[in-house]
Amino acid sequence: MNEDQRQGLLDCIGDRSFNLAMTMNFDFKCLHTISQDNATRTLRVWDAAINRKLLGRNWARKQDRHLDYFAFLEKLEEFPHYHLLVNAPAQELDFVAREARNAWHRLKTADKSQHGVKITVLYNQPDWASYISKELADESWLYSKEFKA
Repeated sequence: MNEDQRQGLLDCIGDRSFNLAMTMNFDFKCLHTISQDNATRTLRVWDAAINRKLLGRNWARKQDRHLDYFAFLEKLEEFPHYHLLVNAPAQELDFVAREARNAWHRLKTADKSQHGVKITVLYNQPDWASYISKELADESWLYSKEFKA
């Protein structure tokens, strides 16, 4: 991805408001099994789990209320992890953070240590977006709505 494309994505992200910054690590012991497709499938399973927790039994029918985020995969061959910009319901930030961590830790290839997930309130969206897109490639990012198609 060239710099103009990266800037276009950052402009798109800048048009939205996000309130949580997340980093979710894969387990180093699973490094040999993690591919781009596997990482995306893992994120899809996490997406379903967190939306189920947020919205209850009929969560799949409430797509307009699903968690909204951009996810960026980094260091696939060395230390695979996702960085996310998340727009969570403001009144449920603590709940979302707790359940996002729990959902990630339940996944087979996830790092289940205390350092496996880091979630903070996002105070500086432009800097976080710039940081997490530093190694941007065509297939290294996705928008959560892609799972809804």
